[in-house]
Amino acid sequence: MRPQRVTSIFDKKGIDSTNSPSESIINLNAEKEIEKRVASYILPERSDAQKKLLQKYLPSQCRYL
Repeated sequence: MRPQRVTSIFDKKGIDSTNSPSESIINLNAEKEIEKRVASYILPERSDAQKKLLQKYLPSQCRYL
């Protein structure tokens, strides 16, 4: 039988604190991509008929003016 390899996360020693996973390249790239997508998002246009239909289902703070 082959020995099982355990990642450093599950190892008794844990993860090295100097190599914080929150500052990894993958996390930074993901954060940049999320920020880019949020910045480029445009709300869909609603016609007056759609707004009138939605108005009764929306909470008071979210209603159209």
